[in-house]
Amino acid sequence: MIYLVRLFKHEVSLIFKSPGYYFVAALFLFYQGIIFSLTLSLRHHPLSPPGPMFAPWFAGPFWFWPLLILVVVELSHNSISGERQQGTMDVLLSTGASSGMIILSKYLALLTAFIFLWITTVPLVILFLLYLPQDIKIRMWPVYTGYLGSVCIGGTGLAIGMLFSTITKDTRLSAMFTFMVLFLLVLVKIIIHPGLGIVESSFLREIAKFNFLDFMENFARGKIVINHIITILIIIVGSLGISSIILGKNQTRKIGYKFVTLGLVVLLIAESGILYGKNQKYFNEKSTIHPVLRQRISQLDDELKIYIFAKGPSSSLYFHPIPFLESALENISSHSGKVIWERPEITSSNKKLFHLARLFSLDVNRIRNDATALSEGVMVVAYGDDFRNIKLSSIFTADVRDGRISFSGMRLEAELSSAISTLISPSKKRICFSTGHEEKSILDSSPSGFSRISIFLKRVGYSVEALPPVIKPPDSRCALLIISAPEKDFLPSEIENLNKWIISGGQTIVMTAPQTVKLKNFWRWLNSAGVTVSGYFVGDKKFSVGKSQGTVWAGKPDVSTGLSSGRLILQTPLQIVCENNCESLIETSSAGYLYKLDSSKYETAKGVFTTAVVKKFSESRLTVLGFYTPWTNNFISVTGESRDNSLDFLEGIIKRSFNEERENISSTKIVHHHLTLRASEISSIQYFALLINPLLMLFFGIWIVLRRRRF
Repeated sequence: MIYLVRLFKHEVSLIFKSPGYYFVAALFLFYQGIIFSLTLSLRHHPLSPPGPMFAPWFAGPFWFWPLLILVVVELSHNSISGERQQGTMDVLLSTGASSGMIILSKYLALLTAFIFLWITTVPLVILFLLYLPQDIKIRMWPVYTGYLGSVCIGGTGLAIGMLFSTITKDTRLSAMFTFMVLFLLVLVKIIIHPGLGIVESSFLREIAKFNFLDFMENFARGKIVINHIITILIIIVGSLGISSIILGKNQTRKIGYKFVTLGLVVLLIAESGILYGKNQKYFNEKSTIHPVLRQRISQLDDELKIYIFAKGPSSSLYFHPIPFLESALENISSHSGKVIWERPEITSSNKKLFHLARLFSLDVNRIRNDATALSEGVMVVAYGDDFRNIKLSSIFTADVRDGRISFSGMRLEAELSSAISTLISPSKKRICFSTGHEEKSILDSSPSGFSRISIFLKRVGYSVEALPPVIKPPDSRCALLIISAPEKDFLPSEIENLNKWIISGGQTIVMTAPQTVKLKNFWRWLNSAGVTVSGYFVGDKKFSVGKSQGTVWAGKPDVSTGLSSGRLILQTPLQIVCENNCESLIETSSAGYLYKLDSSKYETAKGVFTTAVVKKFSESRLTVLGFYTPWTNNFISVTGESRDNSLDFLEGIIKRSFNEERENISSTKIVHHHLTLRASEISSIQYFALLINPLLMLFFGIWIVLRRRRF
């Protein structure tokens, strides 16, 4: 131990008395100042990515790594080979210190020098916190773990550098090998990343489990992964142990010493492989999931498989909300062996991807072309032969204000609980379409038919059936009855069966057409239920589409309904009037008006008018829509996709009809920062980061040079 302390002090003294070290430190600080300034600018951008405040600084996908690797190489490449070239290694070995003591003392000295480099960046964080507005709160834990991760990754690189410095006497060769290995441990993740799809290799995927990108990203997010910590320790101990064996091969050691050291290294490497065969564990992982979701999972008799189909976010969106989703799924799956998940590589051309796409009715090309990974991204929940497709955009909650998008939460547990509830009870998800009255048919593939809407409903996990004329109350297998724009009237006996259906708690959606007001029995039935389909069409000049002057307009669900907030294109929708225990779904703006197509007078009334309502009864809901055209084949693609929000709106009202409530499970909070510092404050921080801090280190190095010349 005495030798260790003496050698450590000697090595530290050599490093900190070296002018070259301070020039490297000045360059390091200048580069870190650039990254810090970029992070500051990024947090002021309208599309500032979610995640902890300093996450891009600690783990930017490209800008964080180049100089970090070069600094590690510069510090470690000549630690042993330099001693050999100068002929001083024999002197160290003759002092009586073991090879292990020499290796460990040099490593601790290099690690101390590396830690000092990061300590010099702390003033940047302190200055930023001084300028930070009081209304913005920052969790400091990710800052601490970010620094810890930087030291751990740097320490691992130093150990690898010392290993190659021990293997070869050529310092340049040592530097080259160290750079190649460290660069591989970073680059391998980028090469096989599903968003880039450069190379497909099972061997590289195994190596990628040890990639530093994922290690550092978890540290930057405030996560300390036990597997990562152990892997880092294994690499450090293994590298130093092998270095000790190589350096001391000519020394006289106690019997078995070398074999014990070698056995320890082999044991640690084997342990690393075992660890990566198991699920990752987190120090800060929440030990529980929501009780409702836990109960749903306990009801499963078979495996529940979850697939995420999304293009990998680009490097500029590295701190994307999807990693939050993946982490949450990992947490859920760790609580139950019945839940497994995977993210197929969307850019690959393997047969499994296209088989899953056909099975789940997914358009791979649309997902591939979605740069955000949220607009077309889908999470599929499969159970047995059934499945449920959930758009990623419906899982994440976001606010858009003043041109800034801010992710605030994730509704994974709520969506997953709802999907499981539907999948384990098939009768709860059967949608029946009425027939026999010239309704829009799910079997009709013409432009005015509804065949493509059935593709969409099956894709999101519902079964669809064409129901015969209502000569008796709808089958109990039907969880929802949709009457889609009938053109022939219902018989009195059919109206009576519809009343029995409503009274028994049956859920119903009625899509109306201009002919609806001419169907006396059907119109009277709606009227007796408290809903009136007037003979007027509704227009809205404020949200007019094209040159229609408001006859074609973009309708938006009321915020209070909780439905998707996107707009859907409405062509001459009818006015729907409802009183007592009613909820309005879509209304016009104050620029709305009523008109009749066959009337010489264009506008008959102005104001706010309703074109979609829900009539609530004791156990059932009657949803009446003044339109149907958004769901015809003319407006839906062959894969069941629409260009507006019409399909999301329909899915929303179906869920409401099924009473698929989500409010019992609150959203998981997502940290997302947007800064609004004054220009002068930003300039002050950047001035210190890019100029003052590096210059102080440079001047100190110059002072060291002058001082050494004097003495």
